[in-house]
Amino acid sequence: KGGFMSLDKLLDQIKIDTNIWKSPIHGLQHWRDVEKNGLFLARGKEINSNIISYFSYLHDCCRENENNDPLHGPRAARYAKNHRHLFDLTDIEFKLLLRACSGHTFADPSNVVGFDKTISVCWDADRLDLIRVGIKPDPRRLFTEEARIMCKK
Repeated sequence: KGGFMSLDKLLDQIKIDTNIWKSPIHGLQHWRDVEKNGLFLARGKEINSNIISYFSYLHDCCRENENNDPLHGPRAARYAKNHRHLFDLTDIEFKLLLRACSGHTFADPSNVVGFDKTISVCWDADRLDLIRVGIKPDPRRLFTEEARIMCKK
């Protein structure tokens, strides 16, 4: 697939539409780290790495501030819908991406049963990067065993 080409186009569009990509907390470096975490967690599993990459660059792109912005995930999902042509994903894959973005802030493993593995990896990849702001990820808030192990190191 041409995932990386369309990922570049998405990032170009985000840079046109927002300034959050410049943020030292929720910007480009965070997005790259989330992607790296996600691709690591996905190794050897049947997980769609294109969804992980898109999620990484999309999930925080509609933040309105660096602090409390609980609706940034749903806004990112709306942003994706408005730019559907930039995503080299099937409709089913795109719906998974939208669910990953809209739910990433409040998803809780204690009340989610049998959740999609790709979405779980997206959420854990983001949470593992909390260390950038001095927060040690809570293993009880992680969805994958690999992420829980990584967070104990």
